[in-house]
Amino acid sequence: MKIAGIICEYNPFHNGHLYHINKTKEALGIDAVVALMSGNFVQRGLPSAFSKYERAKIACEYGCDLVLELPIFSSIAPADIFAKNAVNILNKLNVIDYLSFGSEDGLETLDKALNLMIKNKNAFDEVLKKHLSSGLSFSRAYALSFNELTSTDIMNKSNNILAYNYISALNETESKIKAFALQRHGPSYNDTHDENDFASATHIRDLIYKGKDVNNFVPALPDEKIIDLEKYFSYIKSIFIREKNFKMYFEYDEDTVNYIKKHIYEAKGYNEFMDMVSRKNFSKSKINRFMLAMLLNIYKDNVSRDKEYDFIIPLCANDIGKKVLKEIKKHSDVNIISKYKDLDNLSHESKLDLEILINNDQIYYMMKGMDVKDAYKINLLSV
Repeated sequence: MKIAGIICEYNPFHNGHLYHINKTKEALGIDAVVALMSGNFVQRGLPSAFSKYERAKIACEYGCDLVLELPIFSSIAPADIFAKNAVNILNKLNVIDYLSFGSEDGLETLDKALNLMIKNKNAFDEVLKKHLSSGLSFSRAYALSFNELTSTDIMNKSNNILAYNYISALNETESKIKAFALQRHGPSYNDTHDENDFASATHIRDLIYKGKDVNNFVPALPDEKIIDLEKYFSYIKSIFIREKNFKMYFEYDEDTVNYIKKHIYEAKGYNEFMDMVSRKNFSKSKINRFMLAMLLNIYKDNVSRDKEYDFIIPLCANDIGKKVLKEIKKHSDVNIISKYKDLDNLSHESKLDLEILINNDQIYYMMKGMDVKDAYKINLLSV
């Protein structure tokens, strides 16, 4: 079988994602698409808009053959860790031929930038140090340094950022997987406007929160309410009342914590708090990830670029996807977790990872008003 992998969030699945899948199939002539999708918590440091099984089901109904879960220690990480961990998983499957992703600038530009970064690492570190000393946030300083060194504006474009990190991870791991970059069609990830039948996931979520119709932009929506961010924010506030030791949590830094402690109770809700953050020199995503790490008890040593998993969690598959799972069993030693009892086959470290994942899914289901026992119902949906 010729198989393409897609690393994604589908938060929610929209027409741009459908376009990406169809164009990948058309261009590569593949037999199957495997999506490695974030679970109930996503990279911007927030709960996903809709639950992982609902998102996976829609993805399989509209072009994916198999959806696997990207575990939480990777799904909430910054772009470089997110990409490296995801590529590690795809490599471990030993069946993926292509990694398909969207990009504003294309593979040739990204490859040139990667080669420049590899050749000029010391020069990059010096430029980065200069920008950091001027008081810029790390993400802003990194983007400026990268763009200066490569004479591009790659790091100003949301899809390029992940695309670059994907090809960097493929190169670093000496992967046999080939990169396939598809020109971005429609608005970028964070854009708040729409073009014909295309809108970004950010814009679609905003429209749903405002009670607007999004049917033009999505093939289908999950049959559940969108996550209530104000309820989520009340959970975060309660943690700041009781917590005293902040240093152990992922994405901790002293300035960030001091700002949150000073202003979190001034804000009437999540959106107002984020407006306050945006007026300062802080990364919204970093603050979100730190607050989420506190809620979910995710510590600094849980998240690493070198994180490896000896398991995968299939969320949904069609008949072709089930054939892919058989190929994975044949060619890989990775453990396939399709029911709770499968945890018995794992190493002690992996069991702990999965128990944390299950505990955090319980928190998610609680926030959604769903049955927390569902977190223990590890099962493969079929479409």
